[in-house]
Amino acid sequence: FLAVFFVGEAAVRLIAFGYHVYTKDVWNAFDLLVIAVSAVSASLDVAGISIGRFTILRTIRVFRPLRSIATFPSLRLLVVAMIGAVRSLSDVALMYLIFLTSFGIIGVSQFKGLLQARCVNDAY
Repeated sequence: FLAVFFVGEAAVRLIAFGYHVYTKDVWNAFDLLVIAVSAVSASLDVAGISIGRFTILRTIRVFRPLRSIATFPSLRLLVVAMIGAVRSLSDVALMYLIFLTSFGIIGVSQFKGLLQARCVNDAY
């Protein structure tokens, strides 16, 4: 039922704005993609075709809740800020990876073979 409502909404928006103006905004293009995948998925269900073979359709259907981002500007601002924070944290994660790798190499070179056969139980 909701898929029909969303397809209708997208159709009205496409007619009102025109295809090029509507898809110029990335969120609207994403919204249109999710609606198209939902419509194809629903039509395959109605036709009796199993979606199991089309796993990409099932994957994209996970993004249905993100449709609300296009509706609420404050939520859109929050998601954009979170994506920007992840980009900034990637530098920190890279430094952390370099830190762990360097201490791993130092540890292997310091203990090279000293702990070999220390945890062997000879009672058996």
